[in-house]
Amino acid sequence: MTTQINRHVSTAIATGRIYSPDLLAQMQDLLSELADLRCVFEMELEAAKASATSEPEDVALIQELQQRHREQCAPIIMELTILEKKIARDCRL
Repeated sequence: MTTQINRHVSTAIATGRIYSPDLLAQMQDLLSELADLRCVFEMELEAAKASATSEPEDVALIQELQQRHREQCAPIIMELTILEKKIARDCRL
């Protein structure tokens, strides 16, 4: 086991990589999806705040936008959590 860990550490130092290329690509894709969703949410939020509706309607619209954003992000966050566990497992060997 120690030899396997030493080999993993030596490879990580030599290549400058902590994560496997597959896991890194997956993580980047998921984080990119979250960033895109956040940008869309922020733009929709700004548009809602700029609209000329009544305050109760504004509050309801903002709450709806927040709920939709949470629902859209939830599956991606779950995938990131699973990926985090894989990375932790791989780092522990």
